[in-house]
Amino acid sequence: RLAALALALACAGAADLPSPDQPRRTGRHEFSLDAAGHRWRVLVHVPSAYDPDRPPPVVVALHGSGGTAETALDALRWADKAEAEGFLAVAPEGQPLRAGGEPNVLLN
Repeated sequence: RLAALALALACAGAADLPSPDQPRRTGRHEFSLDAAGHRWRVLVHVPSAYDPDRPPPVVVALHGSGGTAETALDALRWADKAEAEGFLAVAPEGQPLRAGGEPNVLLN
């Protein structure tokens, strides 16, 4: 299931990237994806060197327990690494163990 989710998240991010005839849209983008009965929030960092004629690699950056998509991109520095190496950083936000609950380090 995790591999399928990672692929779906990567595709969700890539699906909204500009085509060659549109202006480049680099930086951070927010998406949502409905899967497995949940709405998943996903942040995607598109590096400033993005070239629509050369699709970049995609890295799915997972945060730890109690973390957020911002944690993965900012505190864990995946956005900085994406800028330096030229890949898309896709950061899905995990779901709390209890539906509707707040994420925390014990129950996420």
